[in-house]
Amino acid sequence: MGEKHKILSVGGDMRSVYCAARLATEYDTSILGFDAEDIPHGSGLHICDASKKYDTLLLPVIPLDSDGMIPAENGSIDPEEAALLVDSRAEIFVGRMDARLRDIFPDARFTDYLSREDVCLKNAVPTAEGAVMIALSELPVTLSGLKILIVGMGRIGTALTEILKGFGADVTAAVRNEGGAARARLHGVKSVRTEEIGGVFSQMLSSPGEMTIFMVIVVVLGFLVCSFGVQKGLERITKVMMIALLALIVVLAVHSLLLPGAAEGMKFYLLPSAESIRTNGLGNIITAAMNQAFFTLSLGIAAMEIFGSYMSREHTLAGEATRICALDTFVAIMAGVIIFPACFSYGVQPDAGPPLIFQTLPSVFVNMEGGRLWGTLFFLFMTFASFSTVLAVFENLLAFAVDTFGISRKKASLIGCIAMLVLSMPCILGFNVWGDLQLIGARGVQDSEDFLVSSLLLPIGSLIYLLFCVSRWGWGFDHYLAEANTGKGPKLPRWLRPYFRYVLPLLIIVILVQGLL
Repeated sequence: MGEKHKILSVGGDMRSVYCAARLATEYDTSILGFDAEDIPHGSGLHICDASKKYDTLLLPVIPLDSDGMIPAENGSIDPEEAALLVDSRAEIFVGRMDARLRDIFPDARFTDYLSREDVCLKNAVPTAEGAVMIALSELPVTLSGLKILIVGMGRIGTALTEILKGFGADVTAAVRNEGGAARARLHGVKSVRTEEIGGVFSQMLSSPGEMTIFMVIVVVLGFLVCSFGVQKGLERITKVMMIALLALIVVLAVHSLLLPGAAEGMKFYLLPSAESIRTNGLGNIITAAMNQAFFTLSLGIAAMEIFGSYMSREHTLAGEATRICALDTFVAIMAGVIIFPACFSYGVQPDAGPPLIFQTLPSVFVNMEGGRLWGTLFFLFMTFASFSTVLAVFENLLAFAVDTFGISRKKASLIGCIAMLVLSMPCILGFNVWGDLQLIGARGVQDSEDFLVSSLLLPIGSLIYLLFCVSRWGWGFDHYLAEANTGKGPKLPRWLRPYFRYVLPLLIIVILVQGLL
């Protein structure tokens, strides 16, 4: 580059700033996506001047995110905005070439600097050093003796391995193939094959036969338990299962809290984030929380109501509801205590969704001391929790069939089992054979079913139940209040009638509308 060049560095992190500051000693260089206080003092670097036309553009190693925006320290930058600031025939330096850039800068000349091995190797060492610096400043423990899982044994992973070994860390490398395992052995560290762990889950999803076998086992076992009746089947099984579940929760939660880095995981889990509230919107967060309450308590689709119909009249409805909500909240909080400290202890992204449970956490268990035991206990806990939900849904179906058609529980169980086996097939096929099928609003099969249940059936069903209990066209509030207050325990006051009749229906309608938007 000659003296005439005007350079614009767009996006990235502080490494981009220091790179631009170095260029500013020889060229007219500006940055976009940072504040003035981010510029090193006396570097000669400037904030972007919209009146200039730059002929050289520097972009981050990953130039565009999943939304097609340039990632920056102070929020994302629209690449179209950057295109207005540079000459149409500008020279653009980019880390990993993204085809979308050619549509935005059709006449520009591109240089992919990561295509040069010397640049990649020189970039690996400061990147690894930066990661270690962050770990030293954020972790409440020393790196010496700490069990650390490094994902990948590429240039950065290799450099990071050597630095961490120098600190005395117990390093394990998660590798994709035998080549990565060989590099791990060469550098004197253990390795674990990520494709063998995460691949199990992906392979299962792609196999309709395997998923069908497990679905049949769960459905048949669920209806078999329910067919013995409420006391001999449902209560007897769930009592043992729930006691075991609570014991597992306590054991796993205590273990997670004793992991190094657990404090940071608990902070992430329990302390409110102002940034998250600003990003997602307080209204959306509140609505999501109310939707979760509907889902976790199975309100609106009769699962909660059918068990309520089996309650004795010894305790009031308010007292039983309080105990149920308290226990449900306890289990939910403890599940977070189990997961988030483990994520932070082993450097796992805590917002990974289903892959977190079935792909990432198994990698953590493999690297954890006694991981086979803790992994087994964790997935046993997940099995108990999910199977209790299955029993609740199946009991609802059986009670409806028995009460409506007057058939025996055994016959209803047989018919329900056959129907459920057939109706479960679209969900299974939606992960593989029907993977490209789009139904409601461009949603896949499972997402469409989730939309029907979570966004429609739960709020609409709850609204119908509520209006039936409190309006004169249904049961009526007086009859509802008398039934709810029968027995010992806290009683609902009559002054709640306006809240039940007007405020609660309005809140449910808001949730319903929000789910449709």
